[in-house]
Amino acid sequence: MLKIILDTNIIISAAFSATSTSAQALQFAFKKHSVLASLETYNELTTVLYRKKFDALISPEDRKLIIDTFSEDVDWVYPKEKITACRDPKDNMLLELAVSGNADFIITGDQDLLELNPFRNIQIVKPAEFLQIVEKE
Repeated sequence: MLKIILDTNIIISAAFSATSTSAQALQFAFKKHSVLASLETYNELTTVLYRKKFDALISPEDRKLIIDTFSEDVDWVYPKEKITACRDPKDNMLLELAVSGNADFIITGDQDLLELNPFRNIQIVKPAEFLQIVEKE
C-alpha cells in the first residue's frame, strides 16, 4: 500500500469535476492506498474550499461533506521536521508531511513542488503521471 499526499489543488479540482484526472487520482488513492494529511493540510483545504469565489460553484453542504469525508478517510500525521526547501514557503507543509509520513507520492499541479521531484525519494507528480505509474503495478 502506497502512502500518498494530495495537494489541496487536486482535491479542489476533483470536487468541481468528478471525471477529471484529479478526481480519478483522488479516487484511486483513497480506494487502494493510504492518503496522509496533517492539521496544516486540513486547515488549508478548509480555508480554500470556503473562499467566496467558490460560492456559486459548490454549496455549503457539499463543502462540509468534502471536508468531513476527507478528515475521516485520511491517515493523520504530525510532522516533526521543519523543511524550507520549496520556493513557495506555504508548500513546505506538504514536504514536512511527506517526510514525516514516509510518503511515496505527493500529487500536485503546483510547479513549485513539481520542480523538486524527487524529494528525498518521494515522487512529486501530476495526477496523470501518478495514474500512469500505478497502472503499471
